[in-house]
Amino acid sequence: MRLINICILILIVFNVPIIMAQSDDKAPIGTNLTGIASWNPIWQFVDVFKTARPWISQCDGCGWGEGGDLDVSPDGWVMSLRDNQYAETVMLDGGIYPQGEYVLTYDGDGDIRFNFNSATIISQEQGRIVFTINGDYGLWVQIRATNPQNPIRNIHVYMPTFEGTNAIFHPEFLASLDGFTVLRFMDWMATNNATIVSWDERPKPTDAQWHENGVPVEIMVALANTVNADAWFNMPHMADDDYVRQFATYVRDHLNPNRRVYIEYSNETWNNQFSQAWYVIEQGRALGLSDDDFQAGLFYHSQRAGEIFAIWEDVFGGTERLVRVLAAQAANSWTGEQVLTYKDMYTRADALAIAPYFGGYLGDPQTIDTVLARGVDGVLDEAQAHIAGEVRRWITDNVRIASQYGVELVAYEGGQHLAGFFGAEGDDRLTELFISANRHPRMGELYIDYLNQWSNLGGGLFMNFSHIATPSQWGSWGILEYQTQPRADAPKYDAIMTYLGK
Repeated sequence: MRLINICILILIVFNVPIIMAQSDDKAPIGTNLTGIASWNPIWQFVDVFKTARPWISQCDGCGWGEGGDLDVSPDGWVMSLRDNQYAETVMLDGGIYPQGEYVLTYDGDGDIRFNFNSATIISQEQGRIVFTINGDYGLWVQIRATNPQNPIRNIHVYMPTFEGTNAIFHPEFLASLDGFTVLRFMDWMATNNATIVSWDERPKPTDAQWHENGVPVEIMVALANTVNADAWFNMPHMADDDYVRQFATYVRDHLNPNRRVYIEYSNETWNNQFSQAWYVIEQGRALGLSDDDFQAGLFYHSQRAGEIFAIWEDVFGGTERLVRVLAAQAANSWTGEQVLTYKDMYTRADALAIAPYFGGYLGDPQTIDTVLARGVDGVLDEAQAHIAGEVRRWITDNVRIASQYGVELVAYEGGQHLAGFFGAEGDDRLTELFISANRHPRMGELYIDYLNQWSNLGGGLFMNFSHIATPSQWGSWGILEYQTQPRADAPKYDAIMTYLGK
């Protein structure tokens, strides 16, 4: 791919037209995984309690969530309750779930109930409840009483037919990942605004739920092994060296030896909506890396990434199985040059990663009326022009930078970006328009053109964002809207599978 990049760079420099024909050497496609949340209509785990929300403290006669502080163990189990206090959580409130008999199992003594008539109990005995789910507003589980000497803990909620099996992942979830060569675990790791510093603070398989702190490395590696994909990990921005070393050691010892590991420091450390952006500025300024806040953050990103790369290289005994990623802004190739050239970091990295989204400018609150007047066809026309114009320029600019410094250009995220921002997300008309545009068959055609352009201009691995998510005012990020959505009704998913020859 580096040779291809160099050839394309020569064509760009000498203004030789690049013909956007279908390439026989297509860029591989991976996907970002949607974060763990009770409301996401994804069937990742056969034990759906892992997707439950953190316990909500309740009391009879109080307002919602006003039950007072809960006595919760470090791994998330309710250890005791005060008078008139109870704990509650919810899962599967995305409204789409497998039909059949579910089984809830638990250890300890106490009183477990289902709230809001969300389940019908078929049978019940100590430590085990068989039930079906009612309606589409989720499964609401309450702990009404618990014995402090033997508290209710180790709750599992198994989807139909999976009690007693060794399965971790639902077959429908695994099937929807077919064709993707790399899985980026950024959202599974709850990377944005992470607070993890030490290895002891990491999420663990025994944690009550993985909704809040992310998915354990053991489970992420198991998924990569199950679907035989490379794994892309984002090291938390405050994680210490021991955390990085322990994480790398587990991956080395357990990931399929034929698979590679992409290593990235945090996520979008330039994006000031996330705490990691302010952290890298603070660290960069404290170290005197630059008098400019933005540049200081970019330089610290490079410096800390280099330290993390060195730990992984030491653990793995070299770089053969590693892809060391430095990330930058797609629309500002200067940022890529900064992170690559700081202390010659390009000599210690393998890839420059950008997120060449298209259509994002259409969510500007200043242009709502204009965009609404265009309708679905107009929005798609604008997106098509954006792909062929500005996005093309972003890619060529970053190909030039990557080629100049001998690294591969990859996309850590990408796809459509039709979402309101700075208040426009609150306009229901705009939200409905953007959702309709995402569902239109032409969106699939745009994805094919977009992916072909990326590949033919010299882009390497392209990481779709994202896998499965319900569309909302915050965006239509999922290429599938729910786990069992038919391919014929999912133009973005269909386009990617068509591009992959599936």
